[in-house]
Amino acid sequence: MLQFDVGKEFPLANCRGLEGFFFSYHGDTVATLTGVFPNITAREVDMLTLNHGQIGLFMYEEIIFLSFKFGELNGDFAYSVHMSGEPKDIIVPYAEDGKGLGLGIFAVDSTNNVLKGMRMCGLGSQWTRTFGQMIESQKRMDFDENAFFAKVISCQGKWSSLDLLDMSVEVYKIGTKEGEDLLDMFRR
Repeated sequence: MLQFDVGKEFPLANCRGLEGFFFSYHGDTVATLTGVFPNITAREVDMLTLNHGQIGLFMYEEIIFLSFKFGELNGDFAYSVHMSGEPKDIIVPYAEDGKGLGLGIFAVDSTNNVLKGMRMCGLGSQWTRTFGQMIESQKRMDFDENAFFAKVISCQGKWSSLDLLDMSVEVYKIGTKEGEDLLDMFRR
Protein backbone atom coordinates (compact mmCIF):
# COMPACT_ATOMS: atom_id res chain seq x y z
CA MET A 1 0.00 0.00 0.00
CA LEU A 2 1.31 3.42 -0.96
CA GLN A 3 1.71 6.05 1.71
CA PHE A 4 1.46 9.76 0.89
CA ASP A 5 3.26 12.15 3.23
CA VAL A 6 3.53 15.87 2.55
CA GLY A 7 7.19 16.87 2.61
CA LYS A 8 8.38 13.42 1.48
CA GLU A 9 9.10 11.77 -1.86
CA PHE A 10 6.03 11.43 -4.09
CA PRO A 11 5.42 7.65 -4.28
CA LEU A 12 3.35 7.40 -7.50
CA ALA A 13 5.94 8.54 -10.04
CA ASN A 14 9.27 10.24 -10.52
CA CYS A 15 8.20 13.74 -11.59
CA ARG A 16 11.67 15.30 -11.66
CA GLY A 17 12.04 17.74 -14.53
CA LEU A 18 8.36 17.63 -15.50
CA GLU A 19 5.79 20.41 -15.55
CA GLY A 20 2.03 20.37 -16.00
CA PHE A 21 -0.94 18.21 -15.12
CA PHE A 22 -1.00 14.42 -15.25
CA PHE A 23 -4.20 12.40 -14.99
CA SER A 24 -4.44 8.69 -14.29
CA TYR A 25 -7.31 6.24 -14.17
CA HIS A 26 -6.73 2.48 -14.18
CA GLY A 27 -10.22 1.14 -13.60
CA ASP A 28 -10.66 1.61 -9.88
CA THR A 29 -13.05 3.99 -8.18
CA VAL A 30 -10.41 6.71 -7.80
CA ALA A 31 -8.61 8.77 -10.41
CA THR A 32 -5.53 10.88 -9.72
CA LEU A 33 -4.61 14.34 -10.89
CA THR A 34 -1.07 15.46 -10.23
CA GLY A 35 0.00 19.07 -10.66
CA VAL A 36 3.76 19.09 -11.17
CA PHE A 37 5.73 22.33 -11.18
CA PRO A 38 9.40 23.20 -10.54
CA ASN A 39 9.83 25.10 -7.26
CA ILE A 40 6.08 25.03 -6.71
CA THR A 41 5.03 27.92 -4.49
CA ALA A 42 2.79 27.77 -1.42
CA ARG A 43 0.23 29.79 -3.39
CA GLU A 44 0.22 27.24 -6.23
CA VAL A 45 -0.12 24.38 -3.73
CA ASP A 46 -3.11 26.19 -2.18
CA MET A 47 -4.70 26.70 -5.60
CA LEU A 48 -4.57 22.93 -6.20
CA THR A 49 -5.43 21.69 -2.75
CA LEU A 50 -7.71 24.30 -1.20
CA ASN A 51 -9.47 26.28 -3.93
CA HIS A 52 -12.38 25.47 -6.14
CA GLY A 53 -11.39 24.08 -9.50
CA GLN A 54 -12.85 22.83 -12.74
CA ILE A 55 -12.22 19.63 -14.66
CA GLY A 56 -13.61 19.31 -18.16
CA LEU A 57 -14.05 16.44 -20.63
CA PHE A 58 -13.62 16.88 -24.37
CA MET A 59 -13.18 14.16 -26.98
CA TYR A 60 -11.23 14.98 -30.13
CA GLU A 61 -10.11 12.50 -32.79
CA GLU A 62 -10.79 9.54 -30.46
CA ILE A 63 -8.74 11.07 -27.62
CA ILE A 64 -10.18 12.10 -24.27
CA PHE A 65 -8.86 15.50 -23.25
CA LEU A 66 -9.19 16.47 -19.62
CA SER A 67 -8.78 20.18 -18.99
CA PHE A 68 -8.14 21.70 -15.60
CA LYS A 69 -8.37 25.12 -14.00
CA PHE A 70 -7.45 25.93 -10.41
CA GLY A 71 -7.23 29.67 -9.88
CA GLU A 72 -4.46 30.88 -12.19
CA LEU A 73 -3.23 27.34 -12.89
CA ASN A 74 -4.64 25.59 -15.93
CA GLY A 75 -3.64 22.74 -18.18
CA ASP A 76 -4.84 19.70 -20.03
CA PHE A 77 -4.00 16.04 -20.38
CA ALA A 78 -4.63 13.65 -23.28
CA TYR A 79 -5.95 10.32 -22.03
CA SER A 80 -6.27 7.01 -23.81
CA VAL A 81 -7.57 3.86 -22.20
CA HIS A 82 -5.08 2.02 -24.45
CA MET A 83 -2.14 3.62 -22.62
CA SER A 84 -3.46 2.94 -19.12
CA GLY A 85 -3.23 -0.81 -18.96
CA GLU A 86 -5.37 -3.51 -20.52
CA PRO A 87 -8.39 -1.65 -22.00
CA LYS A 88 -10.87 -4.42 -21.23
CA ASP A 89 -9.93 -4.15 -17.54
CA ILE A 90 -10.59 -0.41 -17.32
CA ILE A 91 -14.19 0.08 -16.32
CA VAL A 92 -15.82 3.16 -14.90
CA PRO A 93 -18.56 1.98 -12.52
CA TYR A 94 -21.97 3.46 -13.29
CA ALA A 95 -22.48 6.46 -11.00
CA GLU A 96 -25.79 6.67 -9.18
CA ASP A 97 -27.15 10.18 -8.68
CA GLY A 98 -25.07 12.03 -6.11
CA LYS A 99 -22.10 9.67 -6.44
CA GLY A 100 -19.09 9.69 -8.72
CA LEU A 101 -15.45 8.76 -9.00
CA GLY A 102 -13.08 9.88 -6.30
CA LEU A 103 -10.25 12.18 -7.35
CA GLY A 104 -6.95 12.41 -5.52
CA ILE A 105 -5.23 15.72 -6.30
CA PHE A 106 -1.50 16.01 -5.63
CA ALA A 107 0.83 19.01 -5.79
CA VAL A 108 4.42 17.97 -6.47
CA ASP A 109 7.65 19.98 -6.70
CA SER A 110 9.40 18.62 -9.76
CA THR A 111 12.84 19.88 -8.73
CA ASN A 112 13.04 17.18 -6.05
CA ASN A 113 9.89 15.03 -6.49
CA VAL A 114 8.55 16.05 -3.08
CA LEU A 115 4.81 16.01 -2.35
CA LYS A 116 3.83 19.51 -1.23
CA GLY A 117 0.08 19.08 -0.78
CA MET A 118 -2.86 16.80 -1.48
CA ARG A 119 -6.60 16.58 -1.27
CA MET A 120 -9.33 14.07 -1.98
CA CYS A 121 -12.60 15.08 -3.59
CA GLY A 122 -15.39 13.55 -5.59
CA LEU A 123 -16.34 14.01 -9.21
CA GLY A 124 -20.01 14.37 -9.98
CA SER A 125 -22.23 11.56 -11.16
CA GLN A 126 -22.86 13.11 -14.59
CA TRP A 127 -19.14 13.79 -15.09
CA THR A 128 -18.39 10.19 -14.10
CA ARG A 129 -21.06 8.82 -16.48
CA THR A 130 -19.74 10.92 -19.37
CA PHE A 131 -16.17 9.80 -18.66
CA GLY A 132 -17.36 6.18 -18.57
CA GLN A 133 -19.12 6.58 -21.93
CA MET A 134 -15.98 8.09 -23.44
CA ILE A 135 -13.88 5.19 -22.07
CA GLU A 136 -16.27 2.62 -23.59
CA SER A 137 -16.21 4.46 -26.93
CA GLN A 138 -12.41 4.58 -26.88
CA LYS A 139 -12.17 0.84 -26.14
CA ARG A 140 -13.95 0.07 -29.43
CA MET A 141 -11.47 2.09 -31.47
CA ASP A 142 -8.24 0.86 -32.97
CA PHE A 143 -5.16 2.36 -31.37
CA ASP A 144 -1.91 3.51 -32.93
CA GLU A 145 0.51 5.22 -30.54
CA ASN A 146 2.17 7.37 -33.21
CA ALA A 147 -1.21 8.55 -34.49
CA PHE A 148 -2.27 9.25 -30.89
CA PHE A 149 0.64 11.63 -30.31
CA ALA A 150 0.19 13.30 -33.70
CA LYS A 151 -3.47 13.99 -32.85
CA VAL A 152 -2.52 15.34 -29.41
CA ILE A 153 -0.03 17.75 -30.98
CA SER A 154 -2.63 18.78 -33.56
CA CYS A 155 -5.27 19.47 -30.91
CA GLN A 156 -2.93 21.35 -28.60
CA GLY A 157 -1.73 23.40 -31.57
CA LYS A 158 -5.31 24.48 -32.31
CA TRP A 159 -6.65 25.14 -28.83
CA SER A 160 -5.35 26.23 -25.45
CA SER A 161 -6.22 24.43 -22.21
CA LEU A 162 -8.82 27.10 -21.47
CA ASP A 163 -10.32 26.64 -24.96
CA LEU A 164 -10.63 22.91 -24.25
CA LEU A 165 -12.32 23.68 -20.95
CA ASP A 166 -14.78 25.99 -22.72
CA MET A 167 -15.50 23.31 -25.36
CA SER A 168 -15.89 20.51 -22.81
CA VAL A 169 -19.07 18.45 -23.02
CA GLU A 170 -19.00 18.05 -19.25
CA VAL A 171 -17.35 20.27 -16.63
CA TYR A 172 -17.32 19.46 -12.95
CA LYS A 173 -16.74 22.26 -10.48
CA ILE A 174 -14.54 20.80 -7.76
CA GLY A 175 -15.40 22.10 -4.33
CA THR A 176 -19.13 22.50 -4.98
CA LYS A 177 -22.09 20.23 -4.54
CA GLU A 178 -23.20 18.57 -7.76
CA GLY A 179 -25.30 20.91 -9.82
CA GLU A 180 -24.23 23.93 -7.78
CA ASP A 181 -22.67 26.91 -9.53
CA LEU A 182 -19.51 28.41 -8.01
CA LEU A 183 -21.44 31.65 -7.53
CA ASP A 184 -24.19 29.91 -5.55
CA MET A 185 -22.14 30.22 -2.35
CA PHE A 186 -22.37 34.02 -2.68
CA ARG A 187 -26.13 33.96 -3.29
CA ARG A 188 -26.93 32.29 0.06
